[in-house]
Amino acid sequence: MEGGLGGAQGRGVGRREERNETNARDHTTNCFLVSPSLPPSGATGLGQGSHAHDHMASLMMHPARVVRPGASPFLARPSPRRRASNPAAPTSSPAATRPSARRPLARPPAAAASAAASASKFWVEAATPSTRHADALAASSSVILASDASATPRPATSFVATPPPSRTLLVVARSLGCPFCQNLARGLVDILPDLDAAGVPLYLVSIGVPEKARAFCELTGFPPGRLLADPTASVYGALDLERGVGAAFLSPTTPAAIGSEIAGGGGASLAASLRAWVPYLPPKPLAHALAQGGTFGFSGNVCVFARADRATADHLSPAKIREVGLGLPMACVG
Repeated sequence: MEGGLGGAQGRGVGRREERNETNARDHTTNCFLVSPSLPPSGATGLGQGSHAHDHMASLMMHPARVVRPGASPFLARPSPRRRASNPAAPTSSPAATRPSARRPLARPPAAAASAAASASKFWVEAATPSTRHADALAASSSVILASDASATPRPATSFVATPPPSRTLLVVARSLGCPFCQNLARGLVDILPDLDAAGVPLYLVSIGVPEKARAFCELTGFPPGRLLADPTASVYGALDLERGVGAAFLSPTTPAAIGSEIAGGGGASLAASLRAWVPYLPPKPLAHALAQGGTFGFSGNVCVFARADRATADHLSPAKIREVGLGLPMACVG
């Protein structure tokens, strides 16, 4: 009796082990069929040599590549062959399984219009001269010249976008405490003589109070007679410049711009500015730290060049700003 029971138990264990091995082979075959990287032809089970072993090791390291039967086909590439054990599975046309045949999601009209309006801020408006920038600055901007001992607020149009035949440049920095803006100011000092000789005065505006604006000038060597302090960020709102956490801290445009500056030979200057960096806080640190700048060229009160920065450090180079200034036309009457 004991021998009979022991034999039956042994046969039961043997059958369970055999079923486990069968399930393991089926599961492994299924993994091979849905995995993006199939083993060589013929390697469809556990006992197929080193290819199967390597493939199983790869699947263990990347479990997301294993898709169970009946799972969504979007979790893996379409399989080049179907399981032979499931002949009743519905077939689909090759065109339906190709990614190129899937229809892209349609963007709602409102979202598309918003995206188009946002993208339009980052292009050069030389082909569409307009007075809207000057009108907006005259209506809502309030800046203080750093060299003005009385600290009298005035609209930005007291300095730029003045009546013809003047030509002026307005460079908008993020804030006085931005290390990339401090580096930009040092670079602008080098191009001021050429622009002044051509009759194109350049003004730099930045978020901050007059006291810190004067300290900024001492730090960077930028002339206080050309620096406009904007305590309320009025210029940024008037020109509808970019702002937000993504643009300020998370945009891939920032490292790309830094890399471009280094590749252009500005690495030593940038490194020196970072070593000498003084983080002047803006009047409203949380809100003002999210603002971005831009570059605007005026012929009279007509804006003939407008370029909004997309992210931190994405400003034009001093050499490009010099080129824009020297190329401004003489006779634009708004």
